[in-house]
Amino acid sequence: MVELRKVTFGNYNKVLQLKPEEYQKEYVEDISTTLALAYAGINEKCPGELCIIYYENEPVGVILVGRSEIGEQEPKVLKKYKFVYRFIGFFIDYKYQNKGIGKKAFKLALDKVKAYPDGEYLPIALEVKVENANAIKLYESFGFHDSGIRYGDDCAFIRLPQNN
Repeated sequence: MVELRKVTFGNYNKVLQLKPEEYQKEYVEDISTTLALAYAGINEKCPGELCIIYYENEPVGVILVGRSEIGEQEPKVLKKYKFVYRFIGFFIDYKYQNKGIGKKAFKLALDKVKAYPDGEYLPIALEVKVENANAIKLYESFGFHDSGIRYGDDCAFIRLPQNN
């Protein structure tokens, strides 16, 4: 069973020990960076949270879900919105990969956004390394597409609201 839970004093040490596959380390944020971004989001009063991905009652991954204002660098298609939801730092620990956990967790994160303020009416954006074919395939399977915007080696993937 896959579920999303909050980071707590009871699970944060295990969360800090999560690691991606060796080759994926260039693709994902360090867990401490993701935790710091989550804390900054709390301080900035951005709706969202750091979700700890659990599988069979064990923490096995993370995904940061949060809302932010549309920035100047955003793809043109997002400019008609004031806010965008973002997924940051998503990964599954190397010991738990290739079990379908990531796909189930990503679906849960998408469902979670619907419960946030204007979650059903705002786009979702994420960044992915251009050469990270596995991640791109996953995101495309959920309706995300490459916006054409590049931030160095990262490309911006977006999914517009279903009702547009």
